Amino acid sequence: MLVSPPRIRAASLADYGALSRLWAQVDALHARVRPDYFRSNDGEPRSRREVEELLAARDTAVLAAVADEQVVGLVEVSLHDTPREPRLAERRRAHVVDLVVDEAHRRRGIGRALMDAAVSWARQHGATDVVLTVWAGNNEAEAFYRSLGYVPICHVLGGPA
Repeated sequence: MLVSPPRIRAASLADYGALSRLWAQVDALHARVRPDYFRSNDGEPRSRREVEELLAARDTAVLAAVADEQVVGLVEVSLHDTPREPRLAERRRAHVVDLVVDEAHRRRGIGRALMDAAVSWARQHGATDVVLTVWAGNNEAEAFYRSLGYVPICHVLGGPA
């Protein structure tokens, strides 16, 4: 465990190198777990322009965990409103797009701190729920989210076309 909690702050374009390193780690994990859906990328995982647009988006936050003066984790969370349809309950939810803690800094409370910050941001922006996707085979992530109280709300099944 960390002696003191990591500092969580909004990411900035100045963090581009560290964010890229972290996104590369999560992208490589997804490619290992589900090579039928994801490919490893030898280049930058997100272009500088993509990150700039992401950081400027009003309905998205990229939060960075800083420990020992370096960015060691990130969470990307976005807001989504349920379409106005009579059969759907109207609500605003936050979707955790990516959560990644640098491999060398895991199991120190950084992921929990990032999720706490994402939930806080979501509440401040009117979200009533936080949802996320864990790909089949990513058992470590599923166990982590379950330890935070997250439970399955649906199952997406795939098959041949």
